[in-house]
Amino acid sequence: MTTNEVSLAQVLKETLATTRLPAPEPFVFKGDPLKFIEWSNCFKALIEPSCTDPAHRLYYLKKYIDGEALSVLEGTFYRSDEEAYTQAWEALNKRYGHSFIVQRAFRGKLSSWPKIGPRESLKLREFSDFLVSCKNAMPYVQGLKVLDDREENQKLLQKLPDWATTRWNRHVTRELNAGKPYPSFKAFSDFVAEEACVACNPISSLHALKGGDERTGKDKRLKVSTLATSAKVSQKSKSADHQDKDSSASDGDKGSRESKRPVECICCKEKHFIYKCEKFTAMSQEEKKRFILDNKMCYGCLRVGHVAKECKKRATCNICRRNHPTPLHAERPLKEAPESPPPEECASNHSVRVKSSDRTSMIVPVWLSCEAKEGPEILVYALLDTQSSSTFVDQDVCEKLNAETKPVKLKLSTMTDRGSIVNCQRAAGLKVRGYRSQQSIKLPPAYTRECIPLEQNSIPTRETAKGWTHLLSIAKELPAYWTVQ
Repeated sequence: MTTNEVSLAQVLKETLATTRLPAPEPFVFKGDPLKFIEWSNCFKALIEPSCTDPAHRLYYLKKYIDGEALSVLEGTFYRSDEEAYTQAWEALNKRYGHSFIVQRAFRGKLSSWPKIGPRESLKLREFSDFLVSCKNAMPYVQGLKVLDDREENQKLLQKLPDWATTRWNRHVTRELNAGKPYPSFKAFSDFVAEEACVACNPISSLHALKGGDERTGKDKRLKVSTLATSAKVSQKSKSADHQDKDSSASDGDKGSRESKRPVECICCKEKHFIYKCEKFTAMSQEEKKRFILDNKMCYGCLRVGHVAKECKKRATCNICRRNHPTPLHAERPLKEAPESPPPEECASNHSVRVKSSDRTSMIVPVWLSCEAKEGPEILVYALLDTQSSSTFVDQDVCEKLNAETKPVKLKLSTMTDRGSIVNCQRAAGLKVRGYRSQQSIKLPPAYTRECIPLEQNSIPTRETAKGWTHLLSIAKELPAYWTVQ
């Protein structure tokens, strides 16, 4: 076989292999200036060379644009000539490709980046990745050179954990003492990348040894998926405005929690918080006290690492509103009251004896789903709270729905904590429908919480209704209680 034949065979082999690969295509651009340059390069490299007809180019341009970016080109697609295609790109470049727009998007994301905790190794690495993208964009985005300024660097330092800030300060001090200028943004980015690499080392880092960032004490309680709502009524339908400015979110685990997956329960070693641990709940009061003492936990919040007298985030019982965690609540025996004479026969039909522990709340089963996608529909409990001004949804439920979320900081006021700033996720596009209804109601934006306080005995049941004469007719309409695994 000659050299030409070998070369031809090699070319045919490579061509055959290429035809078996999936066809490359650009991603859909939705209006994020940070992704415009990448999307623009992809589109022009993959679409334009093999598509010369302006009408076809406009078709593919519309196919790979969505959201806000699509509204920029409103009216462009009524034409199919080269001028329309050129004007479409001019509009996109003006809106998203201008260097000022891009640098403002980069700096805005840096400015809104939340403070990274001392043990949040993965978040440090995520911050480092974005700093690297800023560093790589600096030669092409003129306005990003301002990040070399020491005042801008000081703002970025406030995002880092204290231990990382101290190390950077030591490095900067050595440079300045040696007569060198203040380190550049590139040097800062490289420093953070190295520290993130050390913090996330898969073998010897604390993150690897302890199985991830520790969130000990961020407790959840009852093992029931819950959606907390309040009963605000719109003109067309009853909207579900949710949990709590005042009551439900004031359980002891409310503090400055961040939306994280639950760590391993110290009691049963499963992936939930001790507030939701059925094994711990089933213990007697003496067994609970012994368990807390043996595991060096705080009686005030059930966290590990301090004692009750040093506790700054004491829990509030969801049953009696006293200063103790709800799992430690115990009914106190009432003083014996003098026997009262039996009621008259005419009134006996209306007298009902109800146990003191039978306290129910406005809790109803509903179906929850996402409006924008065909995802799962989950049966959850909705806690209606008329004193609420916000909507809250359980973090686990939100993740099961695959809802689109973004991190936000929320100022939360409760009976025992005024104006606490908490980190959570904002979920939009949720909808809810009644247990037996086919009509869905769009919910306002919801904020995720690791735990929404809900006691099992607070859920109305058929037995509860049968205890009241005027509710006997609807007792059979109440659905049976269930526990979501």
